[in-house]
Amino acid sequence: MLQEWINIAIKTKTCEMIDLCEEHTDNLYCSLIEYLNEIKNTNPELISITDKIENIFLVKTQEDVKFVFPISIEKGIQIGKNIR
Repeated sequence: MLQEWINIAIKTKTCEMIDLCEEHTDNLYCSLIEYLNEIKNTNPELISITDKIENIFLVKTQEDVKFVFPISIEKGIQIGKNIR
């Protein structure tokens, strides 16, 4: 039961961290979209590829956070134990 609650809390915090990271990199995302739109305007046949590139950018942020966040929690707990 406790592990279930911990897992729910980690999932909730992970979603919050994803939102924070997306906000933090919004300027990069906007630049990417500008370039992708430029490609779309000059090469409309590449729209499906530019859409895939945009999706990869978004998914990469999510996957990075899902990987790093639990590790950072564990490391933080270890540091806390070592300080005591």
